[in-house]
Amino acid sequence: MDEKIDKEAQAKRIIVAGDWAVEGEAALGIKMSVKNRPIWDDSRPHDIGLNHRISYDKARFPTVKEAYALMRPDYWMYKVDLSEAFRTVPLASMLWSKHAFNWNGVRYFDTRIPFSN
Repeated sequence: MDEKIDKEAQAKRIIVAGDWAVEGEAALGIKMSVKNRPIWDDSRPHDIGLNHRISYDKARFPTVKEAYALMRPDYWMYKVDLSEAFRTVPLASMLWSKHAFNWNGVRYFDTRIPFSN
């Protein structure tokens, strides 16, 4: 994890928060997969995590058959793995204080869209 945090800091995708006010601090973990990567748990701390302060509709298809039923001529449906792309999307600076995390006693702001759950 230290290596990932250093890489993100060197690329200026995360910055040290210092004395700036922090409105939300996410729990940090590692998604274990072929490529281990840090994830921000925006559901924590419970009741005040970022996920508890937003509302959005989720769209899911219970079956492929139901999704296919929506298809029309010249429609395309595909799945894309954006596991690397999300770190290229900047987050508005006014939102940095809501996307903070703590690692080894240092509080950071995330300046990019985090890979989170």
